[in-house]
Amino acid sequence: MKTIEAIQRLRQVIRRQHKALSTESCYVHRLSRYIRVLRQMPKTFSSDQKLEHFLTHLASRRDIAASTPNQALNAILYFYNEVLRQPVHKVDALRAKRPAQMRHAPTISETQAPLHSYTPSRMKSGIQPI
Repeated sequence: MKTIEAIQRLRQVIRRQHKALSTESCYVHRLSRYIRVLRQMPKTFSSDQKLEHFLTHLASRRDIAASTPNQALNAILYFYNEVLRQPVHKVDALRAKRPAQMRHAPTISETQAPLHSYTPSRMKSGIQPI
């Protein structure tokens, strides 16, 4: 199947199911990228292996968000299941993870000075500190 034909069929199915326009544009983009990478893969790979290879390649890149491989997986699985009617059995690809966020280390003044001064009258009245 040619790229243009695959994209047209994907658009038809998405529109028939009344999906959001943003979903359509995202799925079309991911499918076109996947098809472009497929041309460089060996013909002996099965569909599952091709998808695993593509997703692992996406996840191993450092300049993308962690959700990008997940988004690509959903788009390609949708294409295989809904458009081609060929279920993909098991995909075992590398999963991307977000880098650990740096924690804010408290300064000396933050550890020694209280943030709020609590008076007993405020605590008894049930008013919660901000």
